Amino acid sequence: MQMKDKLLQWLVKTGSGQELIAIGYQDDVTIASEFDVSKIVPILNQDGAFTPYPNKDE
Repeated sequence: MQMKDKLLQWLVKTGSGQELIAIGYQDDVTIASEFDVSKIVPILNQDGAFTPYPNKDE
């Protein structure tokens, strides 16, 4: 079994994963564990907004 197949198991054991689950965000942790489902990587820019990387405007 590859690490990507164990990603959800690993995330739920992290402090952040446990905190999110405790306040009702289990679905967010599950979504975060999905592998190879998007071609866009969000990057937090200097204005505090998420933009796709690479940003073709830059």
